[in-house]
This record gives sequence, structure tokens and C-alpha cells, in this order.
Amino acid sequence: TGKYAWDIKCELSVLNNDGNLLDACNYAAIIALHCYKLPFVSVEGGKLKVWQGSEKRPQTLRIHHWPFLLFFGVLND
Repeated sequence: TGKYAWDIKCELSVLNNDGNLLDACNYAAIIALHCYKLPFVSVEGGKLKVWQGSEKRPQTLRIHHWPFLLFFGVLND
């Protein structure tokens, strides 16, 4: 704790823009991060060991707050 941290980046590629592009990108990023699995790692003698196979199961990301993107419009007569 305090020495190592995960750095995860989420890049989105837009294939078609038919409206609500920011909403679609927001939902896609949230779902992708929710489904992502981190490998189980441990520190032994200052070196990182990545556990693979059935020894240790991958961990899901702990997302404490879900961002919610909201757009609204005000229409005048």
C-alpha cells in the first residue's frame, strides 16, 4: 500500500454519430470498467508477482460512485 497503483485508461472509438454521442460514450466507458478484471498481484521481496490461472482469481474494479451524465434543454415558445 502506498507504493504501487493501477493506472487504467479507457479509450473509445466512435464509429457513427447519430446523436447522444456523449451519453453513449459515458455508458460504454462505465460498462467497460465495470466488466474489467484486474489480475491478482502480490509483492514478494520488492518484486511484483502476477498470479495466473486458477491459483488466484482476477479481481473486479471497486467502483464506489457511478458517474451519470445528464443533458437537458430549455425550450421557449
